[in-house]
Amino acid sequence: MRYKNTREILEHVQAVHRGLEQKYLGLGAQAGEERVRLLLEYLGRHESHIREALEQYEADASDEILDTWFPHAFDVSIEPDLNRLVGDEANDFDALLRHAVEFDDRIVELYRVLANEAHTERLREVFAALLRMEERGRNTMVRDALMFRED
Repeated sequence: MRYKNTREILEHVQAVHRGLEQKYLGLGAQAGEERVRLLLEYLGRHESHIREALEQYEADASDEILDTWFPHAFDVSIEPDLNRLVGDEANDFDALLRHAVEFDDRIVELYRVLANEAHTERLREVFAALLRMEERGRNTMVRDALMFRED
């Protein structure tokens, strides 16, 4: 996606989280293995939690921040490859966790780029805070997800 202002970025990231949430929960309802079902349900809740936090941030943020345009539009792809989540991979605990981490890594990179490209200190702080939130969420997700893993 070609980004232009903060509002568009937040709305796009929310939509991608929503799509992943629905995909994970849908796969969880079909999972045959208990630990895979638990992981998918957890990943769905994780995506929902992050999306809700972004929605709340957007609701609380000033129009000045939300309407801030970047000096130039640029592309950073964050869309996960949902086509990978079919067949055997949709029932492979490690593959699912890898997919979730790869997606979170893309979001972290997006926020890092945006913080570096921001032309005001306040906007840099906004994306730095979102970056920290996403990194904490990713670390918590990995730690919690490993509890479902069989040894």
